[in-house]
Amino acid sequence: MHITNTQKGPRGVNTVAGPVLIDPGQTVDVKVYAREKEHIEATGWFETKGSYEANPETGASSAAADAKRIADLEAEVAALKAGKSPWSALEAKHVGGGAYFIMDGDTRVGDAMKKDDAEAFNALPDDDKAAYLAKD
Repeated sequence: MHITNTQKGPRGVNTVAGPVLIDPGQTVDVKVYAREKEHIEATGWFETKGSYEANPETGASSAAADAKRIADLEAEVAALKAGKSPWSALEAKHVGGGAYFIMDGDTRVGDAMKKDDAEAFNALPDDDKAAYLAKD
């Protein structure tokens, strides 16, 4: 769309690519979302020709991700209130080739260790597991 600044001083508009400063009398060819139309018209600073771009999706997928994150945090808070340590999921496991790793679910935490060290780690209370990892 074409936007012309009709004022005596520079004016800015929000475009798809970000803010654009338009000098007096200057016409720019930019893409502007439809959600900006009301603001551009309300100022009375511009003449516009062309059509606005469709507004982007507001993020149903990001809303779903936010909802999942909130649910995960609520579950974590509930577990903490019930006295369960967040370290209780940590376990040293054999991953092949004689190597053992501390695992948080499917994620390796820390460096490889020997079998004896892995067995000793698994025997630790949850708070000591946290202290063990904190010293690394």
